[in-house]
Amino acid sequence: LVAVGWFSAVYHATSSWGGFLLDITAMAAWASHLVYCGQLACEALGCRCILPLGGRGDRAQWCIGYAALGVALAVGAPFTAFELLNASATATWNIWANAFLILILLAAVPPLLALYSIEMLGKFILKVFLAIVSILCGVGCTQLIHVLCGPRYFTAFPLHSLWHAFSATSAFLTVRILDDLFAMARAGAGAAEAAGAAIRAENSSSPSQTLRKSKAGTLRRR
Repeated sequence: LVAVGWFSAVYHATSSWGGFLLDITAMAAWASHLVYCGQLACEALGCRCILPLGGRGDRAQWCIGYAALGVALAVGAPFTAFELLNASATATWNIWANAFLILILLAAVPPLLALYSIEMLGKFILKVFLAIVSILCGVGCTQLIHVLCGPRYFTAFPLHSLWHAFSATSAFLTVRILDDLFAMARAGAGAAEAAGAAIRAENSSSPSQTLRKSKAGTLRRR
């Protein structure tokens, strides 16, 4: 996210093609990392993952691989369209926007389905609702840019700044939801481990207690 902020500043300060590529590369890397985190959250909740996660010892390498693949696909598509196919700036932007949308859906939908399957979606419904509303408002502002600002009908309202505000709000809420999922999974694992330890302790003490009771009964009969 820090890289997204820096490279977004580079793009908006220069309005250059190179700045745009830096901006979307950082965004694609962050979104791809979010996809991997979403799959880890599904696993932590005991739900099925739709993508491979790798072994527990090489998760960091798999996360880097997800980021590299997401960047290659999400950035490669608009780059190819603009550089090789002579697509317009608006068409190039739309290609990138749809590629980024796919990454966000891959990151958000599986954890939501996992929450629904364990009947915990209601606990997060407010954050989910606000995240969805925020990103839809941001997308609406972005589309209004093409309708109003492109033809220069109206250029005084900061629609692009509102896109950044709404999308940042949605990103913050999405990450908070994932953080809460991991915290809930850790708490559940801790409770299960404590219960297992208590059962093991009880089972280990049961034979000695049975032996003591047997000896006591024998002594009473004598």
